[in-house]
Amino acid sequence: VSRIVRDVGIGRMGLDPDAPPFAFLKSSVWTEKARDLDVEEDFNRINGEYGYGECWGREALGYKLRSFITMAGLQAMALNEQLHFHINNAINLGITGEEIHEALAHVGAYCGGANWRNAANVARDIFLQRGVVEPA
Repeated sequence: VSRIVRDVGIGRMGLDPDAPPFAFLKSSVWTEKARDLDVEEDFNRINGEYGYGECWGREALGYKLRSFITMAGLQAMALNEQLHFHINNAINLGITGEEIHEALAHVGAYCGGANWRNAANVARDIFLQRGVVEPA
């Protein structure tokens, strides 16, 4: 798991070990700073070990393709907080803003325009944080 966290830059704005953390969506529950309950700590550990250890650690697809697939699934389910997190990871992996928007538009053709708009808004927040786009 620690290899994937390092390789993908999970929770950071870049792959450098000293890269700053990225800001979660302001509407996200992740913005609340409180100690996890024991059951949350267990679930976070299990989810991390399986999701980032077993799934992301498999070699057949590579990190970039897994990132595109993850963004598509999260967009289709309108899971904006997780999508926000994974768009940041995608940028860490070298996926461009244009490639991300193309993927979001493609998924939007299959899961609806409103779903695409939500995902594009999430992407814009990360793009502003990461300097991919300039403020209006």
